[in-house]
This record gives sequence, structure tokens and C-alpha cells, in this order.
Amino acid sequence: MLALEAPSGAMVLDGARPGADGLQMLLSETGRWRASVLMEGDAARVGGRAVFTVTLERR
Repeated sequence: MLALEAPSGAMVLDGARPGADGLQMLLSETGRWRASVLMEGDAARVGGRAVFTVTLERR
């Protein structure tokens, strides 16, 4: 699950589950964003690994 906090402190996403194509959104603020990922199932076990990719695009 994914949580995303805006620079203002507002929670933009809380508990989102990206689909097969990922998750696309337009960020409405500039500044430092905080993303938190909660791993579940086998990946959440001690020593488990998961791969995350973040791509930022300027429009």
C-alpha cells in the first residue's frame, strides 16, 4: 500500500494500491513529498525485498 504526503502535510494518498500499469498523478505542489510503502505478504517478512520505481516528469 502507498501513502503520499504533500509538502503542506496533506495526505494525498493513503492506502492506495497501484494497478498493473502503476499509478500516475499530477502533483499539485512543489517541494518535498514523502512516500511511504507498506509491504504485505511474503515481501513483508524480515529480509524480504521489493523493487520500487519512481519516475518524475516535468510538464
